[in-house]
Amino acid sequence: MPREQVKKYHAKIGNESVRILFDGSLFQTPKPKRVRAKNIPMLVIAADNDRIFTLPEEKATAQAYDAELVIIEHTAHDMMLEKTWQHTADAIRAWLEK
Repeated sequence: MPREQVKKYHAKIGNESVRILFDGSLFQTPKPKRVRAKNIPMLVIAADNDRIFTLPEEKATAQAYDAELVIIEHTAHDMMLEKTWQHTADAIRAWLEK
């Protein structure tokens, strides 16, 4: 992504809420077994150039939740900002229409 575009998006980012510390995974660990027991359909979308979550981590997440895994190629972590955003949107739409 061009540096000017990065600056544009970065300027729109606000400070993270401290509420995430209390509501998020810091104090509550994920419980894949409980989710699987409820038979909730899940989709994990991974980006092959993600520098925050690796493909092995995304694959492990999908496996833990018995979720479908879609890997979007030539894409980084912020999929909605990438040139390939349409591939991500199409993957979500296809999964929802199943």
